[in-house]
This record gives sequence, C-alpha cells and structure tokens, in this order.
Amino acid sequence: MSMSKYASPDYWEERYRSSDTTFDWFLTYDNLQPILKPLLQPAEQIRLLMVGCGNSRLSASLYENLNVKKITNVDVSPTVIAQMQKRYAEMGEMHGLCHDLLTTPTETLLQELCPGEYLYDFIIDKGLVDSILGGSNSFHNLYTLNKNVSRLLKKGGRFIVVSYGAPETRLDHFRRKKLNFEVEHKMVEKPMFSSSDASPTGHYHVYLLTKLATKAADEGAESDDDEDDFYDRFMMQSATSN
Repeated sequence: MSMSKYASPDYWEERYRSSDTTFDWFLTYDNLQPILKPLLQPAEQIRLLMVGCGNSRLSASLYENLNVKKITNVDVSPTVIAQMQKRYAEMGEMHGLCHDLLTTPTETLLQELCPGEYLYDFIIDKGLVDSILGGSNSFHNLYTLNKNVSRLLKKGGRFIVVSYGAPETRLDHFRRKKLNFEVEHKMVEKPMFSSSDASPTGHYHVYLLTKLATKAADEGAESDDDEDDFYDRFMMQSATSN
C-alpha cells in the first residue's frame, strides 16, 4: 500500500469518520515516558503543542500522568478534533484546533495557536513528519512545517519528533541552516506488539530539536537555489549510502 496516502488530508478525514476510536502510531506514552518525563518539567508551567495529533492518546496520557495540562492539539481533520474534544471533555485545560500546518499562513497560526502572544515550550510530533515525507513535494512541505514549528516555539523550546526514519533520512531536514535547530537523536526499541510495521529496523527514532537563541527561521527565506542545492545534496548522499 502506497505511503503517499498518508500525506493526504482527505485520507485522514475519511479514516476518522469511519472509526471513532484511539490509535497510537509507532510508540505509546509508556514507551516514550523515559524520554519525555525528565524533559517536561516543571509540568505545571509547560505549554505544549501536539501537531498532527490524530486520535492518539499521547496528549491525554501527558495530562493524566505527568500533569502537563496546557496542551493544544492540532490536526488537519475537523472530525478527529471534534472526537477528541468530546472524548476528553473533562480535561478542561486541554483543547484542540483544526489547521493545516502546511497551507495556513504563519501569521494565522500564530494568532490561532498562540493567543496572548505566548509561544510553546514543547511541540511534539508522532508521525506527521513521516506522513509528509511520503507525499509529493515532500522536501518543500517538510521545510514549511519545520519553519512554522520554529515560529511557534520559544527560544530554547524543543520540537520532539517521533519517527520511523533513521538519521540518514531525517537529520539533513532538521539541520537546514534557516531553521536554527540543534538536533539530538535517540533510539527507542520497537515494542513487541507495535502499532505499525513501517520501521525496517528494531528501533524507532526520537529527534530532539532545540530552538537556538540566535537567528530565527523567519528572518528571511532560502532562495530557490538553496532549495535545489539541499535536494541535490540529499539525493547524492542517499545514492552514496546505497
């Protein structure tokens, strides 16, 4: 089955309309807790954005187990946002919004996701990056996502990406010079009963991207030549590694 369907908003809307349940891609809260718990402190003060939240239980688990309550869930599917709002209605400080992080203007995202002009301490993705890379125009689209994430993060804030992709297929995307991220990589052993068979190895990957306090991602855009150079370098590196 083609991976490109996972990059389609229509696919996700149809999927969520057909099944009002929960599902965690790759890793659950229990698998990620050893990495997340030391980072998400002091929990009561943290503002967290879950991008491409889908119907995962990760946000609810952080709320229940780590006392991280100032959580905003965002997804391209209005159906899943409505489902999650209903399912977790008792979690009063957690809320959800429907936005496409690739097509919504950055200023609109800042207004809608950051009322009061606050920025986020943490932004977490579990599968959105991988979905984007399975679709068309993937390099440009992932760069758009990463730039928007950087705008929504405080300086010193962290973007945590849970992925099936190994470092040789991900790090160049996260280290693009305009993003201004410092990147750390960790591996988590694949659970015995994994929710996905996408990972070709025995591990999933967690990328910890820290927004540095110097030049921000929005201070100018890369030229088309920079974009093309990045793509060419990536393809040459992939060919060499194969």
